[in-house]
Amino acid sequence: MLTPRENQILSLKAIGFSDKEIGCQLAISIETVKKTVCNIKERIRLWKVTELVAWWHCNRIGEDFIELKKRILSVTVSLVLLFATCLQVVKSDDVVRLFRARAASMKPARAMRRQDELTFDFDIAC
Repeated sequence: MLTPRENQILSLKAIGFSDKEIGCQLAISIETVKKTVCNIKERIRLWKVTELVAWWHCNRIGEDFIELKKRILSVTVSLVLLFATCLQVVKSDDVVRLFRARAASMKPARAMRRQDELTFDFDIAC
């Protein structure tokens, strides 16, 4: 699907080279690199360089990029729904009341601990 030169440019892009570094490496101008990347994106119908790099890696390992993208999207949506469900549980009145009751029951224990610490400090000072 890609010409050898396009594949060369895209492989350097996938490694993390900048357009300037790719141009220097292949002895071509930066504008040529940018134009080639734009042409590849238009031909494959991807609009972001990150998608293009992911597509290139998927092709190297024989994975279908569109299916991978769908799976990633479905996992992301599932995690968002799970997180939203957890937030609804936390905002529930029962949970809030339980939390407040537990916090109120812990206050006397904290006060007792402080009183014991003060007594202990006083005993040492004498």
